Amino acid sequence: MAAGYNGVTLFFILSGFVLALSYADKFNRLDGVTIWNFAVARIARIYPLYLFALLWVMAPGLVTTGFDLTMLRHALAVQAWHPDIAVAYAFNGPGWSIGVEFFLYACFPLVILALRRIRHSPVLLLTVAGAAFAFTLGLAWWFTATGRADLPWHDPSSAHRWLYRMPLTRIGDFVIGAVAALLAMSTRPAAWLGRSAQIVGAVMMVLLMQHEPLLFTAWSWDSAYVLPAFLLLWGLAVTPSTGFGRILGSRPMVVLGEASFAFYLLHAALLPRMHIAEPTGWPSWAAMTAFEFVMIMLLAVGAHTVIERPAQRWIRRGLSRRSAQPAELVTPPEAPRARAPLPAEPPTRSSETAAV
Repeated sequence: MAAGYNGVTLFFILSGFVLALSYADKFNRLDGVTIWNFAVARIARIYPLYLFALLWVMAPGLVTTGFDLTMLRHALAVQAWHPDIAVAYAFNGPGWSIGVEFFLYACFPLVILALRRIRHSPVLLLTVAGAAFAFTLGLAWWFTATGRADLPWHDPSSAHRWLYRMPLTRIGDFVIGAVAALLAMSTRPAAWLGRSAQIVGAVMMVLLMQHEPLLFTAWSWDSAYVLPAFLLLWGLAVTPSTGFGRILGSRPMVVLGEASFAFYLLHAALLPRMHIAEPTGWPSWAAMTAFEFVMIMLLAVGAHTVIERPAQRWIRRGLSRRSAQPAELVTPPEAPRARAPLPAEPPTRSSETAAV
């Protein structure tokens, strides 16, 4: 449970993966209409529910103290850039990653245009992924070697700030995810290779999460989980017919995946309101955890159905522009359904201490 924050790395890698899978054949040039429609689609995807959750948790403060600068930072989703963790995690803690996601969205057009030039060369794509991975490893090594890995999380120079919640250093994850998608689209590996990648990636991730010396180290903030996430996602994309792939592609899992964004945004605010008493042993802990999960999941499905999806349709219908060349109009499906049974957005996200 304590290692659940590794889900953030999976989240950003999967984000690059899904966007590249959806837009690789549509993002041909940086014209105004294409950029506008891409921005509208991305804002419609995550901002309405993000704003709803933020206003819900900010409401008491708005009534008592009024609107302040910290609230403005969160409303604009730029809190992750602030060096003070109390500002970055204020109100609804998980929201910091949405600010990172907006930054990655802004970088995506340049990333995909650069990768499109080499999309049919697995060697060059793997070289780019290797360079991005080396970037994350180098950062973790530097913080460890200089002793900054031991600084407390609230220190502006800490590894936690720069490796975990800083938007700039998450570029490596995002690029690796995009490369994984392009590799899956341009190669046809043997089925055993895809199955092996799934197994190795999943086993590596579980073993790393159980390796207590890794917990809360500079390596664990990002780099340790990059390779397992890459293998898992690529393996699922090229070999979706495995048992694991069929489970993830089943209707119940797709519904849960679609509602996972609402689950992520709401769980930190809901948990304190649902916690009745401290568990006295494993049975009571399991029962309480199951109860909390089911209740939050039901509320998340409701929020996804009543708030998230209608708001997406309304924004995209009202703000999208028509292109003179309809073939280049960027209006991707919510999920890359042609190649792999993956949900529309990352199904796994994490707060500091809870695996979601």
